[in-house]
Amino acid sequence: MNDHDMHHTITAHVLNETALHRQSLAELHRDKGIAKALRILNGRGSDARRNRRALAVLRKADRAALAYDPMPADLPDRVLATLRAEVAA
Repeated sequence: MNDHDMHHTITAHVLNETALHRQSLAELHRDKGIAKALRILNGRGSDARRNRRALAVLRKADRAALAYDPMPADLPDRVLATLRAEVAA
């Protein structure tokens, strides 16, 4: 392997590791948001207020995660629907 090929191999490896790290940070933000939203949904107050607060928390966590790894814009709504179903069960 010549120097040019070695450079491309190292660059590809570094870019892959950076992408994985950014994805991990995004997942961490989303996981923390989901955990907080679950605590809110299981907490006190009216259903409407808890739903609004939980959705706001999910959107905030998603915005923080988007800085690291873009995801679909409707993700907070889909996650909230899933959480509501889990809490109701």
